[in-house]
Amino acid sequence: MAEGEYRRLAPACGVFGCGGAVMAKALCTKHYFQVKTDGQAGPREQRCAQCATMFLSERKRMYCTSRCSWTAADRRAGKRPLAEYRATIDTTSHYFKCEWCGKDARRNMSGTNRARGSRNRWCSRVCLKAQTVARRADAALAAAAERQRRDAFKGLMRVLRAVGRFRAKQELEAPRPACSLGCAVCGKRFGFVIEKWSRVPEFCSVVCSRRTPAAKRAKAIARKAGKLKRRGAVAERFDPMAVFERDGWRCQICGVSTPKSRRGTCHANAPELDHVVPISRGGQHTRANTQCACRACNGAKGAGKPVGQIGLFSAVASAPL
Repeated sequence: MAEGEYRRLAPACGVFGCGGAVMAKALCTKHYFQVKTDGQAGPREQRCAQCATMFLSERKRMYCTSRCSWTAADRRAGKRPLAEYRATIDTTSHYFKCEWCGKDARRNMSGTNRARGSRNRWCSRVCLKAQTVARRADAALAAAAERQRRDAFKGLMRVLRAVGRFRAKQELEAPRPACSLGCAVCGKRFGFVIEKWSRVPEFCSVVCSRRTPAAKRAKAIARKAGKLKRRGAVAERFDPMAVFERDGWRCQICGVSTPKSRRGTCHANAPELDHVVPISRGGQHTRANTQCACRACNGAKGAGKPVGQIGLFSAVASAPL
C-alpha cells in the first residue's frame, strides 16, 4: 500500500482542523502532550495583557497581536503609545514649533514628519541630528568633567599618602629622648630611651628584677608547690601571707596573737603556716588545709595527729600566684 493511501485510511486527530495521525486517546502527538501538560488540547480562550481582548490560540500568549506586543514594549521602555499621543496633541493646529530651530513646521497626524520617528518635535532630519549631536557633546563634556574631578581626587590622595609616609619616616628617624634612672634594687644608674608606648623600667637588669622581695616570695612559693607535687601530694600555689590575713594573725591552735613583724623570727609567737592534716598523713597543700599557728604550737604538733578543724573558706580569699 502506498504511503499516501495509508495516511488517508489512518484515523485522524480529534481536534477540529488538525488532521494529524492518532497517537493515543484519539489525539495526535502534539495534542496528546498538550493534554498531559495543560489539561486541554486545541485552541483555548485567552485574555490579552494589553487590550484585555479575548482571543483563541493553541499556545499560551500574553498578547493578541503584534501591535499589542509593541505597545507593551513601548510602555516598559517609558514611551507613550501612538494612540495616547494622538489623543493629547492639538488637532486644531496644523503647525508645531521645532525644538531645535524654533520654526513652525506642519504637523503630521501619524506622529512623524520628514524626520521619521521624531513625532512632531523637529522640522527636519537636520534639526534632529543637530540636537542629537549637541546632546552627545553635553554628555561628553559632563563625562570629561567627572573624569577630571576623579583625577584631581586621586592626585590629592597620592599627595596625602606621600605626606603620611614622609611624616612616618621623620618619626622613625627622629632622635628619641633619653634619661637616666636608678635601679630600685642595686641603686645603679642606667640609661633609658623613652618610646611612645614604653613602660618606665624599675630595674637595671633581669638579675635585679629577680632579687626583689616579691620575686623571691613568688619563687619560694613555686618551689614549695613543685616539691610537694613531686612527692605526690596535691599542692596549689598561694601566698602564706594571705592565709595569715584570713586568720587575723592569730594562732588557730592556742589563740595567741602572732604579729606580722615577727614573721621569720625565732620567737614563740612568730606566725608560721601549719597544715591541719599533715602532708605525711595524706593532707593537701591548699588554702583550706592550712592555718596560722604560732611557732611553739607548730613545733609541738609536728607531724602528729591533726589539731584543729579544716575551715570552710572562700575559694577567692586570695588570688593564686
